[in-house]
Order: sequence, then C-alpha cells, then structure tokens
Amino acid sequence: MLGVSGEIYAQAVLLASCLGLGGWLMFCYDLLRIRRLLIPAKSWLISLEDFLYWIYVSLSVFSLLYRQNDGILRSYAILGVFLGMAVYDRIVSRNILKVLKKVLERIKISYQKRKGFRKKLSEK
Repeated sequence: MLGVSGEIYAQAVLLASCLGLGGWLMFCYDLLRIRRLLIPAKSWLISLEDFLYWIYVSLSVFSLLYRQNDGILRSYAILGVFLGMAVYDRIVSRNILKVLKKVLERIKISYQKRKGFRKKLSEK
C-alpha cells in the first residue's frame, strides 16, 4: 500500500490526468464544431454526433477513473475534467473558432464578389 505521500501523489496525478482529459475532450468537440462550420449538417445528424460524443466522454472518464483510481468516483476528478474543458474553451477554442469564422467570412465574401463579377461580365 502506498504511504500518505504516495497516495497524495497518485491523487495529484489523477487530477492532472482529468485536467488533460477535459482539454482533450473539448478539442474533440471543437473538431465537430469546425466540421459543422465547414459542412452544414441536418439537425438529426448534429444530434447523433452530440449523442456519440457524450458516450465517448462518459467512456473516457469512466476508463480514466477505472485505470487510475480503481473506479472510485472523486468529485475533484469530475471537477478537474470540467475545469480542463473550461480552460481549453476559454484559452484555445474561442480563439481558433473566431479566426476560422473570419477566414470563412472572407472566403464567402470573395466568392460572392467573384460570382457577381462573373454575372456582370456575362450580362455584357
């Protein structure tokens, strides 16, 4: 059995793993959001993607707790996952999505200008 310092170390590793898992899970959700920006989808497909994503989240958290903490649920572990998600969302995700939306807007505006220019040329 681990001593007190060993147990504290194991719980600190669990918390760090939960923070990392939260960031990873938000990264995965960002991939879904980016795909939705690039390729619009029907609402039933979005619902299915979200359902599968949350199944993945549940299995990932359960697997982490099972491997690192013998399946014992700790409130700080769940809080760590949510905190990791929130930190990733605030620092990384928002900035990436803002930049991507601006790029897509410029592409759309450029496409519309070219389309309008071609239309004017064909009318002459």
